[in-house]
Amino acid sequence: MEGSILALPMLMLNSNQNGAVRSLLGERRRGGPRNRLYTCTGNNFEGMCKYIPVLQLGTCMPTPDELRDGVAAARTQKGRAYLYQEEGCAGEFVEVNVDGVSGIQGVVYNSWLVPP
Repeated sequence: MEGSILALPMLMLNSNQNGAVRSLLGERRRGGPRNRLYTCTGNNFEGMCKYIPVLQLGTCMPTPDELRDGVAAARTQKGRAYLYQEEGCAGEFVEVNVDGVSGIQGVVYNSWLVPP
């Protein structure tokens, strides 16, 4: 598979564009960092919503505490992501893309990763 993959709380983002790597590293665009994952606590992208920034490539990171059991909907800005149920970016997962996925509440997301 070409490109890079973003794994967030059970999430990986895949892109085959060279410029995407710069974006994943936090390249600034329109005055702020370019974030890759959008999550909400309610179905259909309602409730409390938050962008999850990519902080470190190649290292599986723990999911922020406030999102451990509260994600009901998620989508990427570009490419794909895989949300995993276990720590260490392992176990069962759900694929997320720019169209998003809703109705995933009740699944605990424990870790995320963006491969180099």
